[in-house]
Amino acid sequence: MKQAICIFLFLALPFLGHAQYQAEPTMLQKDLAMKSERQFKTGKIFMLGGTGLIVLNSVIPYRYNYNTGRSNEGLRSTFGTLGSIMLFTSIPFFLESGSNGRMAAKLYLDNQALHSPVHREQFPALRLQIPIRAR
Repeated sequence: MKQAICIFLFLALPFLGHAQYQAEPTMLQKDLAMKSERQFKTGKIFMLGGTGLIVLNSVIPYRYNYNTGRSNEGLRSTFGTLGSIMLFTSIPFFLESGSNGRMAAKLYLDNQALHSPVHREQFPALRLQIPIRAR
């Protein structure tokens, strides 16, 4: 009888192990920190690129050739539009970067293992001794 129960448990063990609840793997603190850094870098690239295009838009003259009167309005409007779109696109990257950075810091603080060399019966304390001189 013992052998039959042991064989049954041995054969049923893989199925019982998979039937138990397994938590979904969550993003770790390092993953969130790396994602935050990537988003911040992407936001910075978009912001600097958009600012560069807007500055380039203001530097380009209105007319390409003063003799023929050829206009640069198409080029200027393209640079201005793309620059403003890039600037507005950088805002969500910065916001999400900050959010992910705060979440990574929160996970870093919440999941700290506390190792203490002090036993539970003992508590660390400061001792202050003030010498009093009697006259």
